This record gives sequence, structure tokens and C-alpha cells, in this order.
Amino acid sequence: MKVLIAPDSYKGVYSTIEVSNIIKEAIKKYNLLYNREIDYEMFPVSDGGEGFLEVFNFHKKGEIIKFETIDFEFDKIEAEVLYYRDEKIVVIESARVIGIHYKKVDERKPFYYSSKGIGILIKKVIENLDVEKIYIGLGGSTTVDLGLGILEGLEVVRFLWKFGEVTNITPIVWNKVEEIEIVKENIEKLPKIKIFCDVNNPLLGENGGLLIYAPQKGVKQEELSRLEKDASRIVRLVEKAFNKQGNYTKEKMGVAGGISWGFSMLEKSELIFGIDFILEKNLKVQIY
Repeated sequence: MKVLIAPDSYKGVYSTIEVSNIIKEAIKKYNLLYNREIDYEMFPVSDGGEGFLEVFNFHKKGEIIKFETIDFEFDKIEAEVLYYRDEKIVVIESARVIGIHYKKVDERKPFYYSSKGIGILIKKVIENLDVEKIYIGLGGSTTVDLGLGILEGLEVVRFLWKFGEVTNITPIVWNKVEEIEIVKENIEKLPKIKIFCDVNNPLLGENGGLLIYAPQKGVKQEELSRLEKDASRIVRLVEKAFNKQGNYTKEKMGVAGGISWGFSMLEKSELIFGIDFILEKNLKVQIY
């Protein structure tokens, strides 16, 4: 008999690799105790959340490179990326920058959190590495900022109001924004970006990912209607500026507090299911 060990992470408890190793050791102990010879194959998986980067590195070793960026509260941090030099591909795990596991439930303040650090990280990757494709796993985020922070960090948009530019964009200041200015020359510099999603929800509405998953990120029940209202307003401003009206109604737009929707404004981005990509690329090689 052969056992395929293919777990995802146990959120907030064990990483994908840790779970795989626990199962592997249990099988080895069983074999020793009962004089059995059960074979096993380790195949850790990820849908884009915690452990995304180490799963890629498990299946194909790359270079771990660190860059300085900021976290969801604008504090300086160092974040690791995985670089495949020959393929010119960089893998980024968003949870390492804006992960929900960094804050306890009663400490979360998502109206004041930003995904800007991911945008800054991508920008530094492009400036410092020879890269043609970027893979980004979105699961496990603590933000509900629609990915607008990422667009700001990439310097592809400016958020304007009557007194100039609104910087460090977060949901608490969405209602100040009156105009969106697109910086086309910076958009053109971006490589292809493949976004690894873990849910299929649109962005807004009762089935929208924003409302469904906001409570686990710290949004209180009495704050949900305000979040949806303010999000609807700025979504329409942004989509009009990018000439992508109605994008928010499509599948996969509600991933990671709307980060997938933010990325969808960029022409070179592609939204896919993370688990499908990993299984399709590797599973046949492992068991057939």
C-alpha cells in the first residue's frame, strides 16, 4: 500500500510542511511498531495561503531572497520571496506581509490596515531581479482594502481629493477620495502576474467575498454595511478610471479582502485557483 501525504496548512497551528512531516513520522512509527512496509509520498499543497512559498520550494528548490517592505500597519519588515533564476519567476506569499496570523482576533483593526507592503515588495523585486513572471498567493490576509494599497505601493495609481493626494490608503479614508489618477508608464513596466486564489466569490453583495470573510478579519457585524457602502463607491471610481466597469461582479474578485479585484485592474494579471495549479503541474508526476 502507498499513502499520498497531501495536506494543506492547519491555519494558525501547523504549516503545510509541518503537517506533512507529522503524518510521515506517524507512518514510520506504525511500520516499526507493527512490522509493516507502508510506502508514502509527501506532496504538500497550498491554495495560496500560509505555506504557499514553502510548498513551491518543496517541489522545486529556488533561491530565498529578502527585501525590506512594510506590514499592514506600515511598520518596516523584511519579507522573503522565492526566486527561480533560470525561469525568471518570483513567488510571493502575501500572508508573510499582511498575514492574519500576526494579530489576535480581538486586536484586529482592518479599517486601518493596508496591503501597500505587497505592492512595495513587487516593485523591489522588479527593480532588483531579472523577472518575467510573478506568482502571488493571496490566502490568509488580514486586510479588507480591496488591494488598493498594492496599487498605491506599485505607484500605478494616485488617490486624489480637494487637498491633494490621499496617501497610505486604507478603508477608513476611502470616503475622502474624489478622483483616481492612473500612472500608465508604471503599469507598462509590470511583468505578468499570476494570482493564486482560494475562493470563487465576487467582490460585493451578500455572496461577495468582502462581506462573507470580513468578520474573520476583525470587522464587526455593525460595521459591515459601512464597509460595503464605502467599498461600492470607491470600486466604481477605480473601475471607471481603468475602464473596467463591472469587474467586481466576476468570479474570484472577493479573494483576500478584495486584493484579487485590485490586481484585476492590471492588464498583465491572471486569476487562477491555487490548488488547481499545484495539482495539475505536479500530481501526475508524483503518482503516475
